[in-house]
Amino acid sequence: MKRGATVIEVDPSILGGTPVFAGTRVPAETLLEYLERGRSLAEFLSDFPTVTEAQAVAALEEAKDAWLDRARCPAESVIDLLDAWLEEDSKCEGGSESWDQLKSSLDRDRLSNRPLFP
Repeated sequence: MKRGATVIEVDPSILGGTPVFAGTRVPAETLLEYLERGRSLAEFLSDFPTVTEAQAVAALEEAKDAWLDRARCPAESVIDLLDAWLEEDSKCEGGSESWDQLKSSLDRDRLSNRPLFP
């Protein structure tokens, strides 16, 4: 498969918009479920002959790249950025909320009960 070309498509007319392997009706999630259950790529390809090995490998590579991209931007870098903004804001007339107040406000305003800043 050509690098950068997606092998997953979403079409509302195919399985109600479930992400599928391009040109098939096989949900992409099925591959991950097979692997989670300890089944092999060969078993998946045997059970779903409309999916090519190149498509399956490319989908796994896309998933890996997305996962690694997400891991490369740790929460600490966001906290450092907010810290820098707060430091700059505190130099302005009137100052700003302290970092602890901001963390408390962010945690209080979240829909989830799980705090952002434990």
